[in-house]
Amino acid sequence: MFRLRQKHSRNLGREVTLVNAEKLIAAQSVRAAITGAAIAIIMFNIIWAYTASASGKFLPWISIVQGAVIGMVVQRAGRGLDWRFPVVAGSAAWIAAFSGNLFIALVFTGTEATGVGSNWWRVLGSFFENTVSVIDVIYAFCAVAVAIFYSKRPLNRYEVLALRKHAADRNAER
Repeated sequence: MFRLRQKHSRNLGREVTLVNAEKLIAAQSVRAAITGAAIAIIMFNIIWAYTASASGKFLPWISIVQGAVIGMVVQRAGRGLDWRFPVVAGSAAWIAAFSGNLFIALVFTGTEATGVGSNWWRVLGSFFENTVSVIDVIYAFCAVAVAIFYSKRPLNRYEVLALRKHAADRNAER
């Protein structure tokens, strides 16, 4: 009689939304995740090189932001639920961190020299010797971690329960 009304009690009369686990699994697309990651790498490297050439400064922490963007793109495009999508996001972030460094090195070398084509092999040969340092590798690992964090699709509780029930049903059939 004197019991206070609880906050979660107003949802008791609401109907539970039925979630089809097969549709969730069928919505995954590794191809779309890889395509989205490739587009994100290209676009972000262009933006990163433009900002580096406009400001005259190379900011290696931008690779962490690039990893977050790649993770979000893989999440949205791939709509992934399993282990493949964090692997795609992590490998794409690793490639993007070093390709961004290479692209910026090419832009800076191209603006200093007269012909980019004549310096291509020299820039490519000295890139890993002079440009990439331990700090770049640390930022690349951080970018991979951030991309993996953002790559998995967030699910509500009904979707999680439907996937668990689907997995339990599949295990029971075996």
